[in-house]
Amino acid sequence: QLTRVVLKRLAGSITSAIEDDKARGKAERDLKDIGPSYVVSTIVAVITGARGVMHFTQLLGAPDLVRMTGADRHLSTGVGEGWVASCLGVERTNYLFLAFMIQDLCHVMYFFPRLGGVEQLFHHTTFFIASVISGGYQINHFPFSWLIMCELSTVFLEARWFLIKVGSGSGPAMAMVSQLFALVFGVTRVLIYGWGAWQMWQTTPLIIEHTEAPSHLVYGNL
Repeated sequence: QLTRVVLKRLAGSITSAIEDDKARGKAERDLKDIGPSYVVSTIVAVITGARGVMHFTQLLGAPDLVRMTGADRHLSTGVGEGWVASCLGVERTNYLFLAFMIQDLCHVMYFFPRLGGVEQLFHHTTFFIASVISGGYQINHFPFSWLIMCELSTVFLEARWFLIKVGSGSGPAMAMVSQLFALVFGVTRVLIYGWGAWQMWQTTPLIIEHTEAPSHLVYGNL
């Protein structure tokens, strides 16, 4: 009976060691293969998220017409006066975000499904389309600001991934990062996003009235 118990525990220890080796091997492969994608994603999230905060504060007091259709169209009436630089900054950030979406979409497809499944492809494709429509017709400046500000939570999400891969998935660092992720996610992707979506729904008709953007694209973008 004692021998059986000892052998059973020994077998369990060997199995656990093998599983740990497999897990470490997978973590090392992930860090080598797709780690760079997470690094780029984190850098872009910091830059675009910070710029989103800047755009949000700049356009918060702008007229709805400027928020939704930009400033250039309304210089002759005086409505766009003083808002050109702020709207131009949003458009430049959109170019950066669009470039990242293209690059990251290629990475997701190349490493499929290691960087995400079908839902990730759908997410990137829809945001790519929305970015092209908004940038092409120069609309939705303010909605873009609060939408891109949500990228700040991505920073902590990516940090969680790195902590797990280096074997610190249950330490104090993970607890702190998880709390920060929950806080930033709640503020940006729930409170501000919810308020912004409601505001966008109320003011989207201004785009149809004052721009050449087709209504089906405008509401599809919404």
